[in-house]
Amino acid sequence: MSVSAAPAQPDDPTMAQSNALLSVVAAEPAALQSNNNQTKLKARQATKLTRKTQPPRQQIDMLVALHSQGRFAEAQTLARSLTIRFPQHALGWTLLGAVLQQQGRFEEALLPLQTAAELLPQDAAAQGNLGLVLNALGRLPQAEASYRRALALKPAYAAAQGNLGVLLRNQGRYAEAEMRYRRALELKPNDAVMHGNLGTLLQDQGRLAEAEARYRRVLELKPDDAVVHSALLFTLSQNEAVDATALFAEHCRFGAQFEAPLRSQWQPHSNSRA
Repeated sequence: MSVSAAPAQPDDPTMAQSNALLSVVAAEPAALQSNNNQTKLKARQATKLTRKTQPPRQQIDMLVALHSQGRFAEAQTLARSLTIRFPQHALGWTLLGAVLQQQGRFEEALLPLQTAAELLPQDAAAQGNLGLVLNALGRLPQAEASYRRALALKPAYAAAQGNLGVLLRNQGRYAEAEMRYRRALELKPNDAVMHGNLGTLLQDQGRLAEAEARYRRVLELKPDDAVVHSALLFTLSQNEAVDATALFAEHCRFGAQFEAPLRSQWQPHSNSRA
């Protein structure tokens, strides 16, 4: 039932890298005429360096657009090209890893996301995205370390809080997992996935009334979530404090919402009993 929170969209590092290069020029004294030529030379050198290490803006925009449109094959081709031509620019590595990860190709996604994390050691999203693929590969200590690095850089990073919570819950480390889920919900109170994850954690511990409240909150946010509604029914059926009438009524609501629309697709059968 527990579902990992969606990975954060990687920040575009383009501006940070170009600004770092230009700051070298800005730091040069410009007051004396004798230094003007030197300053201009450094500016030209910085511009050339930027062109060598940074893809054209048009290609960056195209890559981001292809990724956001789900055109993964095209995005993968362009991202891989950027990693070859601009190996010190993190965006190509980041989106190549993201595209591979979203196709379930976790082994292939690992190296690009590791490279992006090394190029952007102070970027919380890069560390968090690496944690996701490590977690998918079952490399849990490394995944946990990546999530914690992300949170050290950005404590108010809701996705990393939630993803660390999922990892901890799956290891039976319920106390800290609950703390991480609740922190994520403080940051994003309308995150239906995180309410559902917290509900599952509470259900695991037999805290059925609390789990029920979380599932009902999910259904307020996503009324058509059949999986969570089913989990709610299971929780109610396990709670001795819920009477049969209330349980039956909830089952009827589930049937009316999710079963009735499918009746036209039911296949006839040969059972002749009335």
